[in-house]
Amino acid sequence: MSSAEATLCAQLPRDAQKTLYSILSRVALPSEADEKYRTLKLDNAALQQRLLRHDGALELLALCRFELRGRTLVLPADASADAIHRALDAITAAAAPAASVPPAAP
Repeated sequence: MSSAEATLCAQLPRDAQKTLYSILSRVALPSEADEKYRTLKLDNAALQQRLLRHDGALELLALCRFELRGRTLVLPADASADAIHRALDAITAAAAPAASVPPAAP
C-alpha cells in the first residue's frame, strides 16, 4: 500500500472514509461501472458535507485517477483499478485499529 494513500485515509474522519469507500466500491472496475458512479459533481452539497470538505479527500480521489473536468470529477472508463483497490485497502486498514481497541474500563 502506498504511504500517501494510507496517510490521506488516516486524515479523514470515519464518516468520510465510509462515504469514500461507498463511492470507490461502486467503481472498483471502472470499465464496468455505470457512468453515473464515475462522475462526482463538486457542487453536490451532500458530497461536500460528507467528503470533499475534509483535507486529503480530493488528493485521494486524484490518486484513484479521478480527473477534474470543470466542476466535476470523472473517473475515465480506462482508468486502472489498481489505485482504487489500494485506496479501498487503505480505508479498511484505517478502520481496523478502531475496531480492535477494547473499550475503556469504567
